[in-house]
Amino acid sequence: MKKMVSIIVVSALASNCALADVRPYAGAALLADFANTDAKRLDGSKMEFRTAYAGELTAGVKTGRMRGEVEIALRGASEAKLDTAGMSMKSSVRHDSYLVNAYYDIPASGPFVPYVGAGIGLGRYRQEYDINGLRAQTEDKTKFEWQAGAGIGYALTPNVTGDLGYRYNASKIDGNDVSAHEIKAGARYNF
Repeated sequence: MKKMVSIIVVSALASNCALADVRPYAGAALLADFANTDAKRLDGSKMEFRTAYAGELTAGVKTGRMRGEVEIALRGASEAKLDTAGMSMKSSVRHDSYLVNAYYDIPASGPFVPYVGAGIGLGRYRQEYDINGLRAQTEDKTKFEWQAGAGIGYALTPNVTGDLGYRYNASKIDGNDVSAHEIKAGARYNF
């Protein structure tokens, strides 16, 4: 399935390259990440993370209505401290994404350009558990990750596009679903 999606994305971009100008771009964004998981804490209770904030860098090409890009997003999240049975437990997660994304810019008139897109790649998860202020355990995992989303671009200048979007990001770690709803605000510079 992953190979088929990759072939379709590459084919769509390649066919568009032959028909239109290719314009490289680079972007940066800030994300608000609302994580969810069915993973459990060391004591067996459900993990609940606070809102995480992240940074994202992208580089890609636009041809016609299609955009293809590589993305690096760096996130950090922590749980509220849990006090139980005389122990204080806390966990924190660092989640970095390395994805390849494809977007379709929906035809519209004026400076607003809505878009839809999806991406696949790898997510690196580093989780640390502290009990009574001492590091109890650290886990490092790299897993397949995917995302899908939509948003709207706004032409601030002929070369700068503001971007406001939503995306759903998901992975599976040790049989547990890990996902996030993310709100993104950023800009792209079109060379």
